[in-house]
Amino acid sequence: MLLPELSAGISRALAGLTESNVTHSLDEICAALKKAEVRPEMALGLRSRLDELVRLESRGDFTATRLAISQGLFHELCKVFHAGIPAFAPEKGKISVILFVGLKGSGKEGIAIKYGEYYKVRGFSPALVCAGRFTAGVLHESRRCAEKAGIPFHGSDPDCLKVAHAGLTRFKGDSDLIVVDVPARHEQEADLFDEMLQIAENIVITLSESSYILLPC
Repeated sequence: MLLPELSAGISRALAGLTESNVTHSLDEICAALKKAEVRPEMALGLRSRLDELVRLESRGDFTATRLAISQGLFHELCKVFHAGIPAFAPEKGKISVILFVGLKGSGKEGIAIKYGEYYKVRGFSPALVCAGRFTAGVLHESRRCAEKAGIPFHGSDPDCLKVAHAGLTRFKGDSDLIVVDVPARHEQEADLFDEMLQIAENIVITLSESSYILLPC
């Protein structure tokens, strides 16, 4: 999910909300959700629930309509972002492997580095493994950004399982948070999940005492 684009799109829709363009503003919110890679059925369902909320709460009063939309949108987005289970929290000193997966255009590479950077400033020792057929440009940029953030980097072999194993073996003695970035060359979800499961199995074999989590982007 592309959060900056989602934030900007929703802010524009709410800023332009007037009594005469409520339907258009709701359409803009729905479009912003789709552009941020929220599943179309989820975006349309959220749009429908906001429509119903406006119908029930507005009572012909635009102030009530605006309030219903803003509050309803807040609660709906909370449901999108919160899965209803406690969030994964890595522990210092215990190896955690975070596997980032996503289709082309998901912005995964930048998110993976920011994730490592977030935990680095909180006292963790993160490392980044770029596992697979990244283009030379993407690989160079990932290495540059990781080095700038002070995060150890491993990558370059086109065999995703081989490089994942080598990276995990290299970092398991020095890092307690290993971020594994899978190349987003897949355009079909079935192909992506097939490779994802192979790499996840490799993680379990290489680091049997670690915990790992999959983060879709």
